[in-house]
Amino acid sequence: MELFRFENVSYTTLDKKFSLKNINWTINNFENWIILGANGSGKTTLLKMIYGFIRPNETGCLYWRGELLPNLYELRKSIGFISNFIVEKIPHSEKVFDTVISGRFAMLGYWEYAQPYKGIIEQAEQLLIKFNCAQFRDREFTTLSQGERQLIMLIRCLMAEPYLIILDEPCAGLDVKNREFFLKNLAVIMQENKNIAFIFVTHHIDEIIKPFKKILMLKNGEIIKQGDIDSELTEENLQLLFDIDLKLVKFKNRYSLIFEED
Repeated sequence: MELFRFENVSYTTLDKKFSLKNINWTINNFENWIILGANGSGKTTLLKMIYGFIRPNETGCLYWRGELLPNLYELRKSIGFISNFIVEKIPHSEKVFDTVISGRFAMLGYWEYAQPYKGIIEQAEQLLIKFNCAQFRDREFTTLSQGERQLIMLIRCLMAEPYLIILDEPCAGLDVKNREFFLKNLAVIMQENKNIAFIFVTHHIDEIIKPFKKILMLKNGEIIKQGDIDSELTEENLQLLFDIDLKLVKFKNRYSLIFEED
């Protein structure tokens, strides 16, 4: 069953520059996708459209489970979203426990609108314990390392029991240790939650981990390739995507690039 379907979708910014052009893409239940492309290729715009921040404004339609997008607030309550845009909106003095609980309500600063009941509190405590984050419970979110913050945001997403989690360049700015810390925990979460679809946006192929099976390559707002990672993640396609000579290396289910010297 399909979750989202882009049907000939185009979107332009206020300065009339195309961000997306004629996008045709279907995300099915339980599929895990990598969206790969250079900076400025339209990756974040694509995610914002799925989450309902923006809608097609040139051509095309976006469907959710076969119907045009419904009430956006209800939709967002069932989608986890991790991005620097969201992280920056966490109140400066907010405790980690409050950050996690707010995910259940798809709000930042949940206490302004609703009070968590016992089951929600227990759920948050269990998730923090499961991922060895209980020691962060009463710390301010902004005092955590970047890798720890991203893991807390991932735990926050699980609070809503979502059917889709979107990760918008979650490893941006992380050093190697923090990146691998986050990716290792993400892999565990994906293996344990196969009823959730995941979309991971990046421009680094070394961030692609084993649970991802599908890939969409985006260049200048257009899809140039999409399908199974095993068949589409090739040197030829990557050279086309990034306009550079390179060699693709795979070792123990992880990928890396070697660039041709002059």
